[in-house]
Amino acid sequence: MALLAMGLAAACVSLGLDRPSLSALWQASSIASPALRTTGQVPKPLWHARRAGAARGPGAHIVPALKAGARDPLSVDRPDLTASHGLLQLWHGPLLLLALSMALVVGGRWLRRARSVALAALAGVPSAMPCRLQSVELNGQVHQLPVYGTVRPGQTMTVVIPGNPGQGEYYQSMCRGLEERFGLSAIALSYGNFGQTPPPGGVLSIHSEAELKRLQLRQLVEEEGCKLRLVGHSIGAWVVLECLRDPVLRAATVDVHLLFPFLARNDFNATQRLIATLLALPPAHWVVLALVWLLCLLPRAVRRLLLGLADPTMSSEAQQLTLDTLLAKPWLAKSVLTMGQTEFVALDSSNAPLAAASAQIQSLCDQDIPVHAMYAPNDHWGPLKQMAELNEAIRSPKYHPVLVDVGHAYVTNAQDVLEVLAAWPLPARPTAPVPGSAMSPSPTLS
Repeated sequence: MALLAMGLAAACVSLGLDRPSLSALWQASSIASPALRTTGQVPKPLWHARRAGAARGPGAHIVPALKAGARDPLSVDRPDLTASHGLLQLWHGPLLLLALSMALVVGGRWLRRARSVALAALAGVPSAMPCRLQSVELNGQVHQLPVYGTVRPGQTMTVVIPGNPGQGEYYQSMCRGLEERFGLSAIALSYGNFGQTPPPGGVLSIHSEAELKRLQLRQLVEEEGCKLRLVGHSIGAWVVLECLRDPVLRAATVDVHLLFPFLARNDFNATQRLIATLLALPPAHWVVLALVWLLCLLPRAVRRLLLGLADPTMSSEAQQLTLDTLLAKPWLAKSVLTMGQTEFVALDSSNAPLAAASAQIQSLCDQDIPVHAMYAPNDHWGPLKQMAELNEAIRSPKYHPVLVDVGHAYVTNAQDVLEVLAAWPLPARPTAPVPGSAMSPSPTLS
């Protein structure tokens, strides 16, 4: 406020206004304002008083007097450009200073808030895993697929196939936990639709994504000499089973983990039915894309606030990843919608997807490849009914289903990641976690 007052005083001195002039002009503006708002005209008595010299003073040159007998230009709707220019000269300095002062105050608050939010986020987010791009060619198009983690040639690699959205970044905390708790070399693979740039040739279907993953895994086996421990989450479980139709991959696979698998469409589930209906309507796609585009235009602090309101359980790491990807690159929303739409087509009941999945799991178990399945009580995508049907259809001691009480999108919640690791069907490594890691030892695994 002191800065604003000093600025106003300096502006008045620069214009040559003393106290009487300011009083007269203030009175003139207070009288003229209602008339200007209603008719666009200034009352004539005020101007006659100025002609007579009532408003004379050091600042009177700002509004020049009219010559005797001249027509008053403000008596009609056409504005007096000379008078307007004078008023602008009078007020533009203080108004500009006022706007600048307000911008500094508001901007300073936003900067302090953004700094505190950023520091809090960085304090709770562990360092990212190394990422490299793996080139895979499909239908004449070369896709650069992000691989999160370190590939160790000749070793058994735990490979995580994501759900939708198919971004490997969300599975970094899980991969760190698998390495620290169990000594497993873990990597997460992003889908072609969710790379660092839009996919060449347009958005891919779920069948094309499965083929890309098959080719990607073949490179790990044939070029790197790796054995595979495959982990599929949600629709990623279906992708894993599709990839294992390849005899080369099947021969190199040690075991399989299906986390909350989305293996069949369930039209009796209200949530699935609603989402399937919306995905089938192009106008719904346009609305979603427009909303995401608008969200991407908002300041980062506002997007973080809205994200926290939408999902208060989201971890700091998941928040930062969402802000940097889904709420920063609008084209990713189209990938989510198209991939989801093709998922519902592939898993439609007319294709008997659950019967195909159970036959594939039975075949893997018959070849001494253990299959572990993890379900949650309130999961819309991998419901308990599906778990019961698979238990009834699969007759093998190599099939191990387990029930855990976590959310389907467990990778966005640090506590849920810990619960999933606690239920992992391997003994924990009796060594301390890596210093500085976000993962802490679980009492159930000690």
